[in-house]
Amino acid sequence: MAKAAKKSFAVIVMVVVAIAMLMPALTQEARADDFNTAKYKKKVTVYKDYVPVWLNMGSKVKGAKKMTAKSSNTSVVKINKYALDDRMVVFDTKKKGKATVTIKIKKKSGTRTYKCKVKVVGYSTPAKSVKVAKKSYTKKFKKKTKYFTRKPESKKEKVIVQCKSGWAVKIRHVWYTDDFHTKTVKNGSNVTYRQNAEFEYISFTFYNKSRNYTIEKRIDITW
Repeated sequence: MAKAAKKSFAVIVMVVVAIAMLMPALTQEARADDFNTAKYKKKVTVYKDYVPVWLNMGSKVKGAKKMTAKSSNTSVVKINKYALDDRMVVFDTKKKGKATVTIKIKKKSGTRTYKCKVKVVGYSTPAKSVKVAKKSYTKKFKKKTKYFTRKPESKKEKVIVQCKSGWAVKIRHVWYTDDFHTKTVKNGSNVTYRQNAEFEYISFTFYNKSRNYTIEKRIDITW
């Protein structure tokens, strides 16, 4: 693994190390579920959360030779400098408040500067209710924690999610055997577990279209 890749995402390395050891270098899109995601705009509002935020610059980073990012208030927004090696603007939300993130992207044609005013507010769950089989995860999803663990009662379990107003959810079943596999789960339908998988989990991607903001939650499956 390249030296830069070894440094990448130091803030979350303890969380993703098991996956990183099993996988080659990933694209930005594939790594997106490691973060909460805000699409770049001149103003964005994000939650104070333990999960880092990826400020998705979209096509602006295409062909970039170098990228830098600086926060005007590091006590509110702290940039992950290692993620910049992968042309990603990732930051931690330290406390509620405001900060301006200045991003400079260097290309053959020159250097462009972008500014984003980030407002960090208190965490609020996007889920009205979450249920797997007979167990409710509603209270757990109110917590800032992204990862939860579940020991299934059977090989098939129904997953039902009700979102708060303005939010939608995409549910996926992810597992690793000889490779990574992903299956979209229709809300209200069953997940069929792979008991022989090296690891597997249910991924919940909550998306607020009006804010272009995505929150990730995950239930790891253990047997």
